[in-house]
Amino acid sequence: MKRNITVQGTEIVFFEKNNQDYICLTDIAKRKNPESPADIVKNWMRSHNTLVFLGTWESLYNPNFKLVEFDQFVAETWSNSFLMSPQKWIEATDAIGIVSKSGRGGWTFAHKHIAFEFASWISVDFIGQGLGRSERYAWLSEIAKMQLVSLKKILAKHTHPLLGTRVG
Repeated sequence: MKRNITVQGTEIVFFEKNNQDYICLTDIAKRKNPESPADIVKNWMRSHNTLVFLGTWESLYNPNFKLVEFDQFVAETWSNSFLMSPQKWIEATDAIGIVSKSGRGGWTFAHKHIAFEFASWISVDFIGQGLGRSERYAWLSEIAKMQLVSLKKILAKHTHPLLGTRVG
């Protein structure tokens, strides 16, 4: 069931999937470029930092995430010719944090963690609007927990270069 919220005068559609909110990135992107919101989403997805964030999220919440394909994409982000679309990401990595339909009338939705990251990339003040203080605090706490878990996983996989032992 799709529902709408209004944030700073922008109508944004969201829906629930497996008890998780998915928010329309296309609607958020229309704030920057009403004529070509898909281009805004693609530009965001071609960033190295964005792909690292998406890969971290998928690693935490998706047991079927394809890490080898993810690593290849991350290595390519340093190339000026690197392009990424939601469909390419989903198909190559079996991502679940983003759902997308291409073509005329197409759209891209993302899990709320990902959508808030995208909204902050669009405009930092955009994410604070429409959320009460307690909701904002809960969201920030959830993000902080996700980052701590991610950091622990990364540290557990790496060996300290001087000590030759695992860190973490």
